[in-house]
Amino acid sequence: MRRIKATCPACGSPYVISIVQDTPSLDVAELEREQWVVLAGSLVREKDPDRHCRACGYEWIESADNTSLV
Repeated sequence: MRRIKATCPACGSPYVISIVQDTPSLDVAELEREQWVVLAGSLVREKDPDRHCRACGYEWIESADNTSLV
């Protein structure tokens, strides 16, 4: 899993994590326990958010305008 370099579009916080939409592996479950990702379940829909702000709780869909993967 790659780290996210992003800023929350709602509050400007850099504390942004991925929302994982699938059945998680044990490694991904451990990342959730450590608050590096949020698990959304295995039902994946096209317009579900894939980013979560740990500061304000806002969730959104990644766009080239405000996020990039590093």
